[in-house]
Amino acid sequence: MWINRRSVAAVAVVGSLAIAGCSAERGNAPAGQSAGAQTLTIWAPAGTEGDFVRKVVEKWNAGHATKFVAQDLPAATASEDGIAAAVAAKSTPELLIGASTAQSPSLAESGGILNLSKEFPDAESFVTQRSGQTVLDGYRAADGSLYVVPWRTNPVMVFYNKALLKKAGLAAEKPPATYSEYLAAFKALKAAGIAPIAQSIDQTWWHRSFDWYPTYLAAAKHGLLTAKVDASAFNEQAGVESMTFWRDTFAKGYNARSSAGLDETNPFNQGKSAFYLSGPWNIPSMTKQVAAEAGVSTVPVPDAKATGTVTTYGDIKHVVIFSTAKNKAASWEFVKFYLNADNDTAFLSDLKQIPLRTSLADDVGEAFFQENPLLEPFVKQAGNVLDLDLSTKTIDVLTALSTAYQSAAIYGKQPVAEALKHAADQVDQLVRK
Repeated sequence: MWINRRSVAAVAVVGSLAIAGCSAERGNAPAGQSAGAQTLTIWAPAGTEGDFVRKVVEKWNAGHATKFVAQDLPAATASEDGIAAAVAAKSTPELLIGASTAQSPSLAESGGILNLSKEFPDAESFVTQRSGQTVLDGYRAADGSLYVVPWRTNPVMVFYNKALLKKAGLAAEKPPATYSEYLAAFKALKAAGIAPIAQSIDQTWWHRSFDWYPTYLAAAKHGLLTAKVDASAFNEQAGVESMTFWRDTFAKGYNARSSAGLDETNPFNQGKSAFYLSGPWNIPSMTKQVAAEAGVSTVPVPDAKATGTVTTYGDIKHVVIFSTAKNKAASWEFVKFYLNADNDTAFLSDLKQIPLRTSLADDVGEAFFQENPLLEPFVKQAGNVLDLDLSTKTIDVLTALSTAYQSAAIYGKQPVAEALKHAADQVDQLVRK
């Protein structure tokens, strides 16, 4: 099994991040390229992230003989299962930008992505110089090698609407921090006729990364599996307390049992609910009025942990080079180009997402954060995040927990402790196979 020696990779990117006080057509060969020239393909995320990749590809192509073309992930492969199928069929291109931590161990174990440590002498030094030693060590496989280049982090935090809090008689400049404080605020909001919070109830495994899992990490300070990634670790007080908090939000009518939760249509972004757990990518989705009234705070923590540093989920994505790459050397050079300082600062500025670069705050300057105040808390939080467990079973683990969350938290059909015990039994069987 391809696993990291530690269950969760901590991302220490604060250092200097502590803050004081026209693109190529999709799928077409680059303009001006001769008919016989080599064209190397990159699979890029959809939407604005893909548009950004295409801008960088255009810059690369203007100065290099080997050309790249960026394509959105084909519809059939726009999921972890689809990518796995493409790897099995050996129909993958050169690169994938946006590989998930949940899937990367399986891609490596199957031989679908390159061992970067073995292929490129400067791979580890590049990651260390850009992101720090902690990040490099956190993503080493059990064999000690690096298979992914950590790309960006989007810490999950809590957006809140100051205007709606004021309407409910709450202190807008001092948002709640603990479970009891959040529940009291939700109660006041509901009494004032204001929807307190709207998180998706979709059962798909990755949705738990944006509601229960961040609060679990804040309570537990460790991942879902043990340090050796061979047993469950969530069936404990932190797991029960964090899931009970979410159960209370549904049981008391604070969190609607609906699937409204996509950033573009979320009630919070339209000024119709007071709180929303999400990452910095959500900022551009808010209406101007909501953005002007928005604040950002840490995820809820148990009452006993009211003070101290709050940990959350980092939502970290990676760049990988597929084993089917036709030109490994050119692919590696493109990775380094894509992740250089200029492109990292442009990524932060354009997409409001956080590259894993220790010099980021110095690179963009204090004026940037004065113009983008909602980003400042996320950049500070980036030094206190945990990722998913580096295990080939992570998706299965989160699927089991999502079932427990639906039964115990959303619909209250069984006690939280019972649901977590059942999930732990399932997970123990999975990871010990």
